[in-house]
Parts: sequence; structure tokens; C-alpha cells
Amino acid sequence: MDTTQTDVSDLVAQVHAAGGAFWVRLALESRADGWFPLLAEVLVDVGLAEGRLWDAGDLVLIEKQVAPGVVEAVLLGAGFELDGRTILPVQRRLQAIREWVPSGRRYGGVRLAYPAFRFALDPEDTLDGAGQPSGLFVNRSGPSFATRVMALSAFFQHGSDAAWNQRPGSLTAWVADSRAWIRHVSIGDGRVTVDLAGDEVSGLTIQLSSGLHEESRTVEAPGAVTFTVATLDRETLVLLTDPIVRDLRSISTMGGLRSEDDTVSWHEPDVQLDALRFGGESEFVEFKSVMPTPKSKVGVLKAIPAFANGQGGTLLIGIDDDNSVVGLGDLTTDEVKDRLTRMIHDSVVPIPAFRVECLELDGLLVAIVEVGPGADKPYALSGNPPAFSPDTAPTRFLLPGRRSSPGRLHLPLSVVTACADPATSTTTDAAPPDPTPEVARLPGRSHRW
Repeated sequence: MDTTQTDVSDLVAQVHAAGGAFWVRLALESRADGWFPLLAEVLVDVGLAEGRLWDAGDLVLIEKQVAPGVVEAVLLGAGFELDGRTILPVQRRLQAIREWVPSGRRYGGVRLAYPAFRFALDPEDTLDGAGQPSGLFVNRSGPSFATRVMALSAFFQHGSDAAWNQRPGSLTAWVADSRAWIRHVSIGDGRVTVDLAGDEVSGLTIQLSSGLHEESRTVEAPGAVTFTVATLDRETLVLLTDPIVRDLRSISTMGGLRSEDDTVSWHEPDVQLDALRFGGESEFVEFKSVMPTPKSKVGVLKAIPAFANGQGGTLLIGIDDDNSVVGLGDLTTDEVKDRLTRMIHDSVVPIPAFRVECLELDGLLVAIVEVGPGADKPYALSGNPPAFSPDTAPTRFLLPGRRSSPGRLHLPLSVVTACADPATSTTTDAAPPDPTPEVARLPGRSHRW
């Protein structure tokens, strides 16, 4: 997305004009004279519902709804009082980098209901005594982490790999724009229906654009606009413009049947299945020509944990490597679903979120296994589960002899410090993990863990 620069005074005015619900996320580090805002975020009308408090003594992470005056103080780097704590001032640059973000995107555990502007402010200079936080994060009111950087990642980014990519004293502000936006896109019956909302949506232009089809309409009022489309390209854009882009959706047939964006829905799965088939294999799509058997299940099902260890994906069974449909023989839909479900439950540890469906293509039955990105990584093909317990607040750890992977590991501290990278484990009392399970990865493909 294009970026521009905005004066801090203009940013404050935009935040006040936006109104709505004002929230802050703060990482506060204890100092002799108060609490230094190591990292700060302002979120205006982005959909947060309840706050959080993670307290590790000299490092406190706060997420809460606040009054407009507190938001202004945070934006200006002024000192203020919050919940009995004296927040110290911080000197930041007077120019913020502004970036527009369409609705439907996910940030910090929140799906943006509206388009938003993201503002980034860096500190003026490197601040005395403000380096990267180090040491354990032992939480008095929530999950604990092996490093404070991982605690910040889990709190601000909900486990994103961008654990600490900002200078101490940095600030980010998210300001939603609910004047005109795309609420939902529905694909089915040869049509693309776009549901539009907002007080300023009337008179704007809605455009459907791809390599195969391009069409524009003038929006008369909030509500549904329908395009008749015979075939969708691999990537199709839905743009709301005036003439600058006010919102957009990207409709992709390459990421599997389960769209990451729940504001885009398909009502013709066979159409998207055909698109997946001709799109070929990728890190999100894998073809297998035969159903797994007890002897061949490792070769067929290894994609399941690989998808769960990455960003999710779709396994198509009954399709050959050359995209031809070979089907599943005489098996019925119920037999296929039952066999695959049982084998995945018996073979993948821990069990990821998945769904098994069957469809006919060219008169032949094809099985579709949709796998979501895992919350309890790593996943493996093994009869013996690793010794860790599920947790939705990810950090990073290292199994003996393995590369690091997101997840929560419950190990004695002695086991953690014996790892190759001691900064990648959390601690609780449990037996060390069995190093034998193979963390599955698709041959020849790179997976972003």
C-alpha cells in the first residue's frame, strides 16, 4: 500500500474526528521515576471487545479502553497517569508514516471491520536505557514466556513473526474509516455479489477486475451489487473507488477452499475446486492420486501436519500430479470421509483443525481435506505426541535436533536451558518432549512457520 507522511498534530485531529471507541495497548517498563512506554498502540474503532493485563513486575502489558485525553497524551508522547501508574513522556518525531489498510485484514487478533489508516511514529533518538527487553517474562496474571520479546510478540501481534521490529519508544495508531466499505463478497451461481455499507458509499464506483473480466458500476445506495461472471481468474480484485480506492477485496483461488478472509464466501465449491486443480500444487495445495492405506498413509497424509505447521492448506485426493482427475474408485462419500477422518486422528499429533468434504469432478469422486493454520505447533506424523500442552498464546521453542517453531512448550527450566537456542522455550513442570516425531514439511517447498 502507498504511504504518506502526516504531522502529529494532524494525527491527533484525525483521531478525535473519528470518534468511536478509543483503546490503547502499552508495554510499560519500570523506571526509578515512573513507567516508560517501551511500545505503544492507539486503536480507534477497530473492534476490540475486552482488555488484557499481563504483569511481570517490572514489565507490564496493558490493553484497555480509555478516555480521549489519554489517547491524546499517548499520541503526543506526554506524561500521564493510568491505573495508578505514572507514565513517563517520550520524545518522538513530529512526522508519522501513514499507510492505508483495507477492511477484512487481520491485525493483532482483530479482524478490521472497516478500512483503516495505520500511523507509525519513531522515537526522536535512541533513548537512554531503552534497549530490547531481555530475560524471562513470568506473568502474574496470564501466560508466561521464555523471553520478553516473545511476550511482546504474543501480546501485540498474537504470535506474529514480527516479534520485535520497532525501536523502543515507538508508537503505532490504527484509525478506522467507516464512511464507505465492503462488508461481504459472495461468489456462486455464476455471480459475484458485493455487499456495500457506509454513509458515503452512494455515488462511488464498484469495480470487478481480473485478467478475464472487468466491469464497473455506480453505487446507488448501501446494499448489494451483483456482477454476472462466467469464470473467475486466479486473482480477482473488487475495488470501491471515488476515484481513490476506499476499500478492496482480493478473491483468490490459490489459497484453498477455506478463505482466510471470512468476509469472502464461496457457494460453488466445485468451481473453486476446479480452479485449485488447474492452479497446480503450491505450499497451500497438494495433490494425491490415491486414498491412504495403513502402509501408504505417511506418504499421503504428510501434507496435513505440514499445512498445520504453516498457514494452512488444502489436500486434494483423487487428482494426479498432472491435474487429471483419477477419482477414488468404488468408494462412497461416507466411506471416504470416515476413513480419512479416522486416519488423521490416528496419525497426526496433535490433531489440527481440519474438515473433510467430497465432490464430483468429471463424474469422479474427489476428496478435499482443508487444514487450518495450527495453534499448537509443531504438528507431526507420529504415534507418540510430544510432551507439551496446547495454548493459544504462541512463543517459539526448539525440539532437540529440530528447527524452531511457534508454540507453547511446558518443560522444566533445566530442559529449556539445554536447548540449542535457550531463548526459545517457556517453562512449566512436565516431561521433556520425545525427539522422535518428525515435523512434517512438504518436499521442495518452504513453509513460513
